[in-house]
Amino acid sequence: MPDNRAAKLGQAADLQPGAVVTSVTVETLRKLLLEGGQRVEAVSGLDGVPFLRSSVNGVGFDLRLGNRLTADANAAADFALVAVVRVEGELPLAAVNRWNLTRRFTRLEMDRSLLRLTMDVLVAGGVTTNNLRAQIEIWARIAQELVLYLRAELAKPAAVEKVPERAASASGSSTHVSA
Repeated sequence: MPDNRAAKLGQAADLQPGAVVTSVTVETLRKLLLEGGQRVEAVSGLDGVPFLRSSVNGVGFDLRLGNRLTADANAAADFALVAVVRVEGELPLAAVNRWNLTRRFTRLEMDRSLLRLTMDVLVAGGVTTNNLRAQIEIWARIAQELVLYLRAELAKPAAVEKVPERAASASGSSTHVSA
């Protein structure tokens, strides 16, 4: 017998603490962010798929729906939080790997001069609205922590990363992180 207390958050106006969520929509995620005091805007991607854009302490991020549910084309069983940071200069791959080895819940990937931080949130099977709020709070803390981590990593002397002194001084370049 199905549990009638479980609701598709995307279709229910009920964002009450403890309500069970089995799917999400862009609109309900927008409401959750607004309730948490964050500014958020709905954006349509190049492919026409809507997503949300927000920021926390200057770090911009997107919320993108994941696996769509067959019963409702606007609802999804999961979503991803994604922040992209431009790195000017060189960030050693060892720093990216160190983040991934010492942090849970998120992953950091380097693609040329872009550093991407992602976190997946699964609602399939049912989670509470409290859980969703907590996931978004965890994301906000991790995004803030990333900026501090990168500043600390970039402040380390080049010799720590085993860059030959001659090569480091010859390049004359510096590394900056911008969100």
